[in-house]
Amino acid sequence: MGDNLVVTGNLTVQGDTTTVNTATLSVEDPLVVLGSGNNSSDSVDLGLYGLYDTSGSQDLYAGLFRDASDSGKWKLFKDLQTAPTTTVNTGGTGYAVGTLVANLEGTVTGNASGLSSTLAVSSGGTNATSFADKSVIITQDSGTDTLAAAQMDGNGELLIGGTSGPAVATLTAGSNISITNSDGGITIASSAAGAAFTTVAVSGQSNVVATGSSDTLTLVGGSGTTITTNAGSDTITINAGANTVEVDEFTGNGSTAAYTLSTACTNENNLLVYMDGVYQHHNTYAVSGTTLTFDTNVPNGSKVEAYHMISVNISNMVQSAVAGTLMDVSGATGDVTFNVDLTEAGEAAIADGDYILFLDGGATGTHAKEAIADVATLFAGTGLTASNSVLSVDASQTQITGVGTITTGVWQGTAIASAYIAGDAITGAKIADDAIDSEHYTDGSIDTAHIADLNVTHEKIEHDEIHGDQTE
Repeated sequence: MGDNLVVTGNLTVQGDTTTVNTATLSVEDPLVVLGSGNNSSDSVDLGLYGLYDTSGSQDLYAGLFRDASDSGKWKLFKDLQTAPTTTVNTGGTGYAVGTLVANLEGTVTGNASGLSSTLAVSSGGTNATSFADKSVIITQDSGTDTLAAAQMDGNGELLIGGTSGPAVATLTAGSNISITNSDGGITIASSAAGAAFTTVAVSGQSNVVATGSSDTLTLVGGSGTTITTNAGSDTITINAGANTVEVDEFTGNGSTAAYTLSTACTNENNLLVYMDGVYQHHNTYAVSGTTLTFDTNVPNGSKVEAYHMISVNISNMVQSAVAGTLMDVSGATGDVTFNVDLTEAGEAAIADGDYILFLDGGATGTHAKEAIADVATLFAGTGLTASNSVLSVDASQTQITGVGTITTGVWQGTAIASAYIAGDAITGAKIADDAIDSEHYTDGSIDTAHIADLNVTHEKIEHDEIHGDQTE
């Protein structure tokens, strides 16, 4: 037709292709039906596309379609160089994802790899193009719209909060604690030896429970018990002492029920009480401190014996030891050793009235002091006399019956009288050379009989010593 065509009824066109060559296409129908014959399968794409040429020599196609081969996803495409048929070839030459500029509502999935700029935090982005490797994203103090990366690329690193914001840090080992950092793990162990107990239990007593890490357990020594500690060796020593029985005896007068013990008693269980030899049950008396009180007055003349079991501390019997004259001590308290120190004794002459200490060597082992005079008398006997603590020799009672010879040594003292020298006892061999000169000769004691032949020479006779009556 070469002119306008107006159809007042419905127009039905049958065929495979309908071409509308018009500058303006106006469709009143608000919903255009596409693929009206596609009611038996889902094998064709639905949508629309357009033709354009950016170079003047290559037809390009862009459009919006529902991709039947991709779970029915709607896609924008551009730059496809081959016109779509019943499907859009997403692998065709030039095919590219189109750009949609719009405001979105609802849930958006996928990624924003196609963004041309950073996405603000307020819009759900990070406001950054990239972050350091192995980092944790945190907000900055400068505002909630600013994010930063806290890099955590070391073993054992933790993100710890603080007034200045989160910071990367590592744990520091405290006393008796060891920390081992590994890739993705931290091992914390106690380096103190042994196990730690939080509860101390004693049979029949209340448990002692630690209420905190700084709680202190204090040991208290009971009666007769001492507790000592040694910080250097980490030891605690408990000395329980020894038990002994203390006996108190009383005589009743018929009007007294209370009696005083020698030592305070804790309770009736520490006492054994007998009256006239008969054991008294605990419920017949009471004890408070040192006071023993019977339920009734003790009969006149009745004998009461109270046996009190007490503890005696044997670990520190010496309370105070002080060294004195001639006496040294190893310590002031505890186990003390006493030693006699004779170096402290001054030197002085022993006089009458002084004493000497003796230990009896007999079975008794007793000791006594003895006056010097008594010692002298003790040793006095035949030939010895004692007077004013002095021993004297009585020559008349010495009873010396024989005299021996002196074979060695040197005779010192007075000369030996000739009466004590035996005849011919002194020979020339016993007289040293030149030991006897003229002053030792008695006049007339040497005559010719005492001179050996040829022993008197001219050199041995002094000048003028020979007179006429002396020559033969």
